[in-house]
Order: sequence, then structure tokens, then C-alpha cells
Amino acid sequence: MDLINGTILMSSALSLKINMKKKLTFILLLIFQMQTTQLLGQVHSQDIDKSIIQDTITLREVVVKNSRPISQLKDDGIVTTIKGSILENLGSARDVLGYLPGVTNMNGSVEVFGKGAPMIYINGRKMRDGNELDQIRSDKIKEIKVINNPGSRYDASVNAVIRIYTERDAGEGFSLDAKTATGFHDYWYGKENIYGNYRTNGLDVFGMLEYDRSKAKASSSNIQEAWTKSYYMTDIALNQKNNSRLYQGQLGFDYTTAEMQSFGLYYKYSRTPSTVMSSLNSSTFLNDSVLENSIMQQYYGNKNYEHLVDGYYSGNIEKWTLDATFDLLWKNTRNDRTTVEDNTINVDRDIATYDKSSGRMIAAEVHLSHHLFKGNINLGMEFVDSKRSDDFKNPQELLVSSNNDINETTTAFYAELLQNFGKVSTRLGLRYEYVNSRYYDNGSKEDEQSRNYGRFFPSLLVTVPFKVSALQLSYSRKYKRPLYSQLNSTVYYENRYFYESGNPYLQPSLIDAISLVFKYRWLIAIANYNHIKDRIISLSAPYSEDESIMLMKKVNSPSDANEWQVMLQAQPTVFGRNYFPSLSVGLMGQFYKLDYCDRIKKFNNPIPTIRFNNIIRLPNNYMLTSNLSWRGKGESENISLGQTWQIDLAATKTFGKHWEVRAVLNDVFNTSGNTDFSIYSDNSLFYTNRDINARLVEFSIRYKLNISKSKYKGKGAGNTEKLRL
Repeated sequence: MDLINGTILMSSALSLKINMKKKLTFILLLIFQMQTTQLLGQVHSQDIDKSIIQDTITLREVVVKNSRPISQLKDDGIVTTIKGSILENLGSARDVLGYLPGVTNMNGSVEVFGKGAPMIYINGRKMRDGNELDQIRSDKIKEIKVINNPGSRYDASVNAVIRIYTERDAGEGFSLDAKTATGFHDYWYGKENIYGNYRTNGLDVFGMLEYDRSKAKASSSNIQEAWTKSYYMTDIALNQKNNSRLYQGQLGFDYTTAEMQSFGLYYKYSRTPSTVMSSLNSSTFLNDSVLENSIMQQYYGNKNYEHLVDGYYSGNIEKWTLDATFDLLWKNTRNDRTTVEDNTINVDRDIATYDKSSGRMIAAEVHLSHHLFKGNINLGMEFVDSKRSDDFKNPQELLVSSNNDINETTTAFYAELLQNFGKVSTRLGLRYEYVNSRYYDNGSKEDEQSRNYGRFFPSLLVTVPFKVSALQLSYSRKYKRPLYSQLNSTVYYENRYFYESGNPYLQPSLIDAISLVFKYRWLIAIANYNHIKDRIISLSAPYSEDESIMLMKKVNSPSDANEWQVMLQAQPTVFGRNYFPSLSVGLMGQFYKLDYCDRIKKFNNPIPTIRFNNIIRLPNNYMLTSNLSWRGKGESENISLGQTWQIDLAATKTFGKHWEVRAVLNDVFNTSGNTDFSIYSDNSLFYTNRDINARLVEFSIRYKLNISKSKYKGKGAGNTEKLRL
């Protein structure tokens, strides 16, 4: 038996004993195989996938193959083998993620089915910047794990986790990975990324520079209705143009001792200036009679600065494995807005607002792991201290100026037990988080908005494998804490009849989540159920005695919600290494109700989804991809969503070991940007039909020299708090 190819070779003596009837059967099988392989283009020795175990039975010249699926239900998630599969030639980690079971990649935005944006780890280190996904070459990825219901190891607000594991190259010397991209999306844009790395002995020094420039435009038609003492309706036509840039740099080091202890540190700086120019034409009706017409011009100037210091230590202390990380983060944002308004019933006016915010965070995490009984025990703690300040001014005093500060300290402890009972694996965990939040208004502490609370978050997971299938059932309690921007009491002027603000009285949402994953050969079924208390939604209400002006802000829903999602995904491997299709069909629904216009409105219409991805490998190192995405009408929270769909195409060509050329055409028929949604409130309705050019053409060139990815093992600390800031 050949252990490498999984081949059972029958001896020639055995073949001589075969009767004529069996020989005829073998000849027919041979003819059938030759016809099949000729159609699929698989009769090439270089197409043998050495990373996927193939069960092959050989009798004389007859070969019957069966390739195992590249995705397996393992431990606490779905593990997909990338190295050696057709997925390793896609280009970057971001390209690969869209082909994983239960994961979508829509125009660069990665989400897990029914869970939203995941927390992503790369070799155990928390991904701080989404651009890292574009820096990781797909042929350097060994495997990726998708965790649909994370346990106590992770922050209680994390709904899904993706862990990417890359090859550990041990090469010495200098390496370079440079990528240049240009494309057309309303306007020409350009991107440049350079990653350098130098290794000598146990020392690894790395750095990165990135620049991105883009312009885009959008338009939308909006209808705002309010049923108060009178009926108000405002019809708004909006056009926008935006211009944004990204300047980013990183420098760090990593050192591994002879005893396999490692530590490292890096500093990253980001600056993202942007401008937005918009024009707005509106007509307002009072009881079906024209009240006024208005023309408004707005200019936004945004400046964002961020400094991050990340450090880590990883090693063994006697029989314990220790991972420790810390983060220091400073973030500053300035948003200046100028509005010039001309209407038919009031004096023309200019409105200027100046909004400045700053954030600071100190975070540290410690994780310990030790072998216990038939598995491991994991222990850890996390400490996060953060501060956010918002200073808002409106010289015309149309809006109330504000100066808010939010200071929060979070301390968390967790214990997790992982055990294997035969083929059955279990994970039992408990996490405790204590939050001390202090809210200040103009320097004075507000006790009603300041809160102290501690909560326990249990989790349980059981995985049961069968012959060619496996079943995984998990439960966890989680919560969703409001973003700092959602806690801000500042009122923002969107137009004459529409304002927006946060809400310092918001409470976290509590979620009880149950997930079921079933796998049979190359079929994967996923089912999720969530019970949500104090769900955070957007509602509008009259801003003042002038009932024509509506204020939309975040509130906790007065009624609980029950969400559910089901999905079936097929990733057949029967077509060999040259063609890989992936088809998923899903349905997302909820049981939810809300007061609307003196009646109870139910938002129970489910949202259907279909994704059909295709990878085709051609001779001479060519790769083609074709992806179809469709989402039907349905309801989520108190929002009714319209239909949307798109088709994306891409082609990649590699030249030797150093050069890669890629052409992308996203949203071929420019359909995904034309969609609509409606937000229902107690006595109001806000409808939007947007028209955004989502079609994008991009051409990129990548040069790779002596590539060896950094060995940096830091996981990052306070990762959820970074997103909230």
C-alpha cells in the first residue's frame, strides 16, 4: 500500500486469476474513465493533488478515484484545507474566504452566515487591519477554521471567528511583497502596498507601507412620512461625491529564542482624510399640500488619525502554555461640516458644525493552557481601560452643543474545558465580565447614564462524528454592547426635516445563541437560533414641538426578538482539481413585532439568499472565477429590505515564482447598487431607494521575492473595544 497516494496495488498474480467476465467489466470501466477524464481534463500527472488524500483502487490499468472533501467538521469549527487544493491559487486570503462554508465576501466585506462580521485571527494573532487579508498569499495558507458559535475564550460580544493558519517559512535574509492596483469605479483609483521582511537567526524585522486613493459618487431618492397631529411627507433627492485617501505604515520585530520562547512588538500609524460633497433637493407636504421646497449644499471634511502599539509573549512555563498580549491605541477624528440651505418659506441660512472625538485604550490579555485528562483546560483573563471624548459645536445654535466623555473599564475571566470521549469531542466554558462605565456631560458625571454590571456567559459545544458525516451542536450566551458613537448624545443635522443622534441610555443586548452544523460528505447544513433581549434598533420621533422635524436615534427595542437562519451548501469535489463549484442556499428570518401607526406590525418575512461560486483552472497557470450572489426581499429588525443581486468575474495569471497579474470585474451588470429599504417607527416611515454604481474594473500586478511571512504571534488585546472606539 502506497501511504502517500492512498493506493492499494494488486499483485500481477492476483490479476491472472480473474475470469473473463471480470476482465470485460474492467475494460468497460477503463473506457468510461477515459471518456470522463477527457471531458474534465484530468488525465495529467501534474494535476495530482498531493494534499488531499485520494482513495484509489488500481487493477492493471483501471483506476477508480474518490477525493475527500476539502472541508471537515473538526474540534469547534469547520476546517477547510487550502494548501494543495484549487483554493490555493485564488490570489489572496480575502479571495479565499468567500469560498468557505457559510462565509460570504461581498465587494470585499467578509461575513459569516447569520452571524455578521467575524473576528479574524492570523496564526493566533488578532487581525487589526482588514487590508492584511490582501497581503496574505493564498498559496501560503495551510487551512482556515470557521467557528460559528465561539466559546468562552473569546469576548462575549464575538458572534463568529475565522482562524487563518499559514505556512511557517524558515528562510533567512530579505523578502519583498509589492502589489500595485489600479481600476475604474466612477473615477480612476490606485492602490500601492509594499511589505518587507528580514530574518537572521531568531530575529525577524518587518515593515509595511500602504497608500490608497479612491473617488466615488452615489445618489438616492428618499421619502420621509410622519403621522403626528398632521401628516407630513418630505421627498428628498440626494447626490453625493466622495474622495478618500489612506496613508499607513507599520514597523516591528519578532524574536524566537533557542527554547522556543518568542516575543515581539510593532507600531502602526494610519491616516485617512476624506471629503464628501452632497446636494439635496427636497419638497415637503403638509396634509398633501406643498409646504416648502428646499435646496441644500453640504461639504464634509474628515480627518482620522490612529496610533497602535501591539506587543506579545508566547512560550511554556513548566507544563503550561502561556500567551500574553497588550495593546495601546490612540485615535483622533475631526469632522467639519458646512451646509448652505435655500428654501421658499424661510430666510436662507448657513449651518456649520464642528465635531471632534478622541479615543484612548489600554488592553492586556493572558491565556494559559494545560493538558488535563483527555483534553485541555484553558484559563485566561482580559483587562481593558478605554476613554472616548466627543466635542460638538454649532455656532448658529440651531443644534445643541455638547461635550461628552465615556470612561469604561472591563475585567474578564474565563475557564474552558476541552475533552475527547472516544470520537466525541466536547467544550464546556464559563466567562465572567465586569464593566464599570462612567458617563460625563460637560465634565459632570451623570449617574443615570453611568453603569456597573457583571455577567456570566456560559458556553457548551458537542461534536459527534459518524462514518462519512458529523454533527455539531453548540450553545452560548452573548451580548452586544453599543458602539461609543451610539452612546453619544450629539444631534447631527442631516437636512431641514431629519436629524440623527446617539443615545447615552442604551443598554447592551443579551443574546442566547444555539447553532447546529451537520456535514455529510461534501454537503454542509447550518442552522442558527438567537433569542435577543433589549435589541438595539433605529427609531424616529418628532424632535421638538415642530412635528415636521424627525429625529432618528438608537433605542432598545421594547419587545424581544427571535432570529433563525438555515443554510445548505454543496462543495462537490468529483470534478477534480480543475473545477471547483460551490452552491449555497439560505433563508434568514425572525419573529419580531413593533408598534406602527396605532397597530402591531410583524416583521416576519424571511430573506432568501443564493450564492453560486465557480473556480476554473486552465493550462499555463491561468485561473478564472465566476460568482453569483442573490438576496431576495425580506425583513430584518424593523427594516424591510429589497432584492439585490450581482455577478463577479476575475482572471489570474502567474509568471514563474515572482509575478502575478490579476483582472477583476465586479458586478458585471451593475445591479447590486440599485436597491431599497424602509425603516418603520411608531408614527413614521423612512424609505430609501439608492442608486450606487457598484460596477468595478481593477487590474493589479504583484511581485514576490523570497517571501517568508512574519512569525509575529501576537493576538492583540481589547479587540472588541477597538471596534467600539
